[in-house]
Amino acid sequence: MANPLVTDKTPMDSGSDTPIANILSYSASSGTLMLPDVYGESVVIEQLRSDTLYRHFLDDDFDAKSVAAKAVENLAITDHLAKISAGISLVEREIRHEVGDKYDELLSHATDIEGLEKSLQDTFSSVKALKVVGDRVQSRMSECYEKVEQHTLMLARLHDTCELARSVARLAGVCRQLRQNNSKQTKDMMKSSQLISEVYYLLANVGEGIHSINAVRPHLTFVSEFRVDLVRQCQALLETSLESQNFAQMTIALQSFHNMGILLQQLDALLTACKERLTKATKEALDVHRLSQSPEQATSGGNRSLPGRASLGGGAAFRGNLWASIESLLGSVGTQLTQVVGFEAVMAKRKDTNSHNTFAQIIQQQRKRKSVNGDASDNNDDADVFNNDDSVKSGCGLVESLWLELALMLSRELIAASAQSTFVRQAFEGEYPKLIKMFTTKLEGVDLTKLNLESLETAYVSRSLSRLLDCANLCLTNTPPLQDDVVAVVNVIMSEIRVTESVGDVQLLRKVSRNVAQTVVQLASRSEQTVISAEVPEAIQVIGPANLTQKNNGMALQLLHIFSVQVSSFLASLNCDATAVSVMASSLKQIDATISSCLSPLFGAVGGAIEAILLTMHEEKYDQPATSSGKEVQCSLYMRELNGFLQRVLTEYLTLFPPNATVQGIVREPCATS
Repeated sequence: MANPLVTDKTPMDSGSDTPIANILSYSASSGTLMLPDVYGESVVIEQLRSDTLYRHFLDDDFDAKSVAAKAVENLAITDHLAKISAGISLVEREIRHEVGDKYDELLSHATDIEGLEKSLQDTFSSVKALKVVGDRVQSRMSECYEKVEQHTLMLARLHDTCELARSVARLAGVCRQLRQNNSKQTKDMMKSSQLISEVYYLLANVGEGIHSINAVRPHLTFVSEFRVDLVRQCQALLETSLESQNFAQMTIALQSFHNMGILLQQLDALLTACKERLTKATKEALDVHRLSQSPEQATSGGNRSLPGRASLGGGAAFRGNLWASIESLLGSVGTQLTQVVGFEAVMAKRKDTNSHNTFAQIIQQQRKRKSVNGDASDNNDDADVFNNDDSVKSGCGLVESLWLELALMLSRELIAASAQSTFVRQAFEGEYPKLIKMFTTKLEGVDLTKLNLESLETAYVSRSLSRLLDCANLCLTNTPPLQDDVVAVVNVIMSEIRVTESVGDVQLLRKVSRNVAQTVVQLASRSEQTVISAEVPEAIQVIGPANLTQKNNGMALQLLHIFSVQVSSFLASLNCDATAVSVMASSLKQIDATISSCLSPLFGAVGGAIEAILLTMHEEKYDQPATSSGKEVQCSLYMRELNGFLQRVLTEYLTLFPPNATVQGIVREPCATS
């Protein structure tokens, strides 16, 4: 069946070349005719949707093959074709009806579309003409821009060339001034350093291009060589000024280093050289082979002992060489620290001529920048970054930092030398106060707590305690006890304290004072063991005269009293740390406690005897009349016995013991009790 939408003419065909089929939507793949949604669904569409066959043609997923396959399966192909043809006729009639009803509206839309196409064509022509004009303007502007760019580049090159020419001229002038200053007999280092600083400032601002100019290369070579020579001269001037403590020359060297931008670098190099020099001197001073040489070998520089001549070894000569070397070494350390103290004072006082900040402030700020940025960039524009805090004004801590490192080095080398040589260890441990005395004498005013000689100090304190205890253990071993033994203990105590007191080390003095206190306790314990206790009847008998045991006990306690008196007198004469004196004085209470514990049994027996005598008063006969012979009335029998007993106790026993407060207190106790 022919499609009437294509073959037949409608009234709309006469007004436009566009066929009516263009207004409708037709799916060529599925063969489905789609009506526009703008007109709404008609009754025909409802009829088609309600039919079981036609509804498949209205589905969005219509598949012609599946519909044909179903028709073949049902064996109703003729019926399907007839029904489909009827449906096509129905749809064609509906389309003609709809087109006829909407003819005016469709014609209006077609006319509007034609007008829109003409407007679009005119707009396209205008835009094309505008683009041509824009291309022409862009071409003219590009030409102007290229000319301006070329002239600007030319002007910049002219400026660079002029700046380079001025820099070359200034460089030549500075080099001429440097040559003139170098030709003078008295060179002005500060002026030369300023000129060199100006040269490097010019080179930094100009760039690397100036190095490629042949006329400049000789000047640059001269400046480089002159700078190296000037740095060497400033270093020599600084070293000589440190030795002579010439503050004016120190200021010249510092200002010159600062002008050249190497102040912090040279300061670190100076301290490093100082530490290396002292480290080398320390190793040489503690070299066992060198110390073992005789003076003739040392002066001749021989490395081997002469045939038939013994090495000094660990004798007195070896120790003499050792202490002389240490004394000389500490003298060098003290001299170096004194020089650095003066150098730091100059840095804290003298100011830079440009920024008017002290060199100590400059060093502080450069170190701060180095710690923050990780790299020190010395320049002369330090005035913008300085503050006025007290930590900067107080100095740059050169002496403290140098002494801290030197103390660590000295401690390390002294400990290492004592570990490598038995003779050195014996000298240090046996005469440790002498070593500290050298430090306090040669390094007066230096904080010695930075030294770490704890192992040597511990060994000396242990030896000191051993000497004290050995002497205390030998005391009171004779029968009867000898006063020389007690005097020997007192002399050892006085010697240990005086040696330690002369050093000036408070911590060492306190440790030795604790050793003395321990010695006093040991002596008291030794005395208590020597005195025969109350378990022996001979020690506490009060019937007859004092026997040998009681006399020996009295002599031992007398010696204890003498020891306590002499030590107390010695402590009263000391003018040292109060804590150390208090520790030793407190230990003397153990002497009194020992005397009291030794005498208590004897005087307990005396008290018992007095009590027994007093109890005999009850046996007196008071009813007998007194005689009238004119003689004095005699006292009671118990009173005569008591008086005689007390006289005998006084003459026989009390004279054996020391007349101190402890003994007096013990004597009063039995009397008061009775």
